Amino acid sequence: MKARRLVRVAVVTTVLAVLAMMVQGTSFAASKAASRSASGRFLVVARNSADYDALRAKALRGGAKVVKDIPQIGTMLVKAPDSVRSSLAADSRTKGIARDHTIRVAQADPNVVSHLSAPGLRSAKRINAKVSKRGSGRTGITPDPGFSVPGLQWDFPRIGLPRSWKTTAGSPAVTVAVADTGLDFTHSELAPKVKQVVDFTGTEDPPICKTAFGVSDQDLAKKLGGPVTTDWNGHGSWIGGNIAAALDGKGINGIATKVNLVSLKISQWCGSAFDSELIDAFIAAADLGVDVVNISFGGYLNRNNPDEEVIYQAYVAAVAYARQHGTVIAAAAGNESRRIGAGGLVLSHGTLTAPGSPVDDQFGNFEVPGGIPGVVDVASTGNTVNAPSSTCPPGSTGTVDDVNATCKPITDRHIAPGIGHTRRHARVPLHLGRPDRSLGGLQHHLQLGDADRLLHLQRGRRLPQEPVLRGHPGDLDGHAAHGRRAGAAGQRAPGGAQARRRAGRPAEGQGRQPRPQLHPGALGDRHLAW
Repeated sequence: MKARRLVRVAVVTTVLAVLAMMVQGTSFAASKAASRSASGRFLVVARNSADYDALRAKALRGGAKVVKDIPQIGTMLVKAPDSVRSSLAADSRTKGIARDHTIRVAQADPNVVSHLSAPGLRSAKRINAKVSKRGSGRTGITPDPGFSVPGLQWDFPRIGLPRSWKTTAGSPAVTVAVADTGLDFTHSELAPKVKQVVDFTGTEDPPICKTAFGVSDQDLAKKLGGPVTTDWNGHGSWIGGNIAAALDGKGINGIATKVNLVSLKISQWCGSAFDSELIDAFIAAADLGVDVVNISFGGYLNRNNPDEEVIYQAYVAAVAYARQHGTVIAAAAGNESRRIGAGGLVLSHGTLTAPGSPVDDQFGNFEVPGGIPGVVDVASTGNTVNAPSSTCPPGSTGTVDDVNATCKPITDRHIAPGIGHTRRHARVPLHLGRPDRSLGGLQHHLQLGDADRLLHLQRGRRLPQEPVLRGHPGDLDGHAAHGRRAGAAGQRAPGGAQARRRAGRPAEGQGRQPRPQLHPGALGDRHLAW
């Protein structure tokens, strides 16, 4: 038993490492944009098992369709008209009822449809490189040749490989489930690893991808010739490959290459899913005896909204059920650089966004499923600010449409400070001058080292002269007098009325003045405030 526990701990660590590496590739859905209610699709929660059976019968009599039973947590998914919902909601045996919502792993783009003629080949490149195998005496295993290709698997050394392989490379007695867009079990690196596939997308009514884009996984399978339940997006296979790609002397291998995988397919190609699909997947994983679930989807819920509070509590019940059955759920915290508190409460304003994206402030909402009690919520830290280069390869500098820049041109005026340092805070570029006038549509670039993100400032506001780095993530209105001026490290901001005026708070005797609506992302444990 002790040995199994040690193996499980090692694999949980592996999943956490994968989540930390891929968290920058995961974009959570904003609840305002992506948590759109699915008309007629409801989660009904009963007070006890007897009430569950009675409510189920009542729903059927009223003309509802029971799409999915989840009796383990007293919940059923029904398709019903509003009249049936009202009747169920008024029933004393109903603990809660809510419209199902959608969340996503990545921003769905109608232009993506144009790439579906060759899914899986969108970013594939053949490389020719000399590789040298590292002996098993040094690493515990002999990694596949891709590990020695310079820069190819740069993320592995950052989490302690190959040294950690001397301790373990996983065990076939351990199973990791990937709740995502699927796993490509036809791929040579995953075929021997994927032991089971459970497809939850059959409960989608209406089907998300087909409704939004006119294309479903079924359409792709018919057109291109392949199994419907494989991964037609690629995101899930990327994660599964990082976790456990086969050690076969070809290509690459995963971190815990000896563990086995289960595909919990909660989304088709467009990368969106209903909350009910995630909840159902957690329950199924526990019933299957899965050791660890990797989940890289997420969103935010407003617990003051009765519907969303019901969904939040359904997540709580599902996670508790999984934990009781020995299943650990590890989730990506997302890319928004928000600070997350107890229960998933968002403690910071604003977000990091791609150029041209709207401001998304989830302050006061709750992150799910990562923030649910009992879930291991993983964020990536320790990134280093890279130096600019005069020889950036073509396609490496990023664009408005492709924010995955890997090289900063030396000619770019937006050069980040603190080159070579880790966990640096954002700065407003000096060439932009003083942002203390009506800003109109001006958007300030954040200097993060990998690609410029935008700090959005609301139009038509007069701002104080100097940015202040404040230690309290939620203090964007000047209620804390302490802080550091961004332009003078270690120097205290002036106190008293002068500090309050600079921070946007009126001094005593003055009327309440409009203050800047600043939406910064959480950067480490500090935020850019004015």
